[in-house]
Amino acid sequence: MAFDKTQPKDTTKIRNLGTVIRPNFLSILEADSSFKPYAINLQNRTALGVSNTPATISGSSILYTRADADAKKELFCKSSAGTEQQLTSVGFIGSKTMKGKFANIRFGTNTTDWGINNIAAAGLRWTSAGVTSSAFGCTMVRVSTGHYRVTLTTVRANTSYYPMVSLKETTTMRAPFIEITSTSQFEIYVRDKSDDKKDVGGFCVVFGGF
Repeated sequence: MAFDKTQPKDTTKIRNLGTVIRPNFLSILEADSSFKPYAINLQNRTALGVSNTPATISGSSILYTRADADAKKELFCKSSAGTEQQLTSVGFIGSKTMKGKFANIRFGTNTTDWGINNIAAAGLRWTSAGVTSSAFGCTMVRVSTGHYRVTLTTVRANTSYYPMVSLKETTTMRAPFIEITSTSQFEIYVRDKSDDKKDVGGFCVVFGGF
């Protein structure tokens, strides 16, 4: 069946409505490729201009196509609260402006479920020059000799998180002591094997949390 948006016509007789409406209904029902609406309202269907954002409809979410900031025709959704999300971007699901909320995620063909309990939420590398060479989700400062403070960008719901610190000088240093002081900060204390406070030539911090 092929969808014909010109049917039924204003002049179509009532006795002929079944003949002209049924093919269109089947095209919609069977997802025929000839049926290409600009927008689909989950309660009813509304035609929209490709580049327009539709008005908010109470109690309904709207799926539609329009041009994004890069002038690409992409799939969007607008919730009944008026929030617009770009759902696709140049062949990918999601976009640089899309927010997501998941219980767990999987990567590729991996069967492991990754969630808030077992995925790194922040990380940082401290160099021998005493500066941060790379970081995400946190910052760090040297408080005093052998004492460093890490501040998390995102405040945690509680202090049940687990920082992990790897020192560069593993043969001359003791394992670092980590003190969680708040939902957004923890302290790192470093001593050498003589139990003296000691600055390190570099280390890596990885943070995960509940």
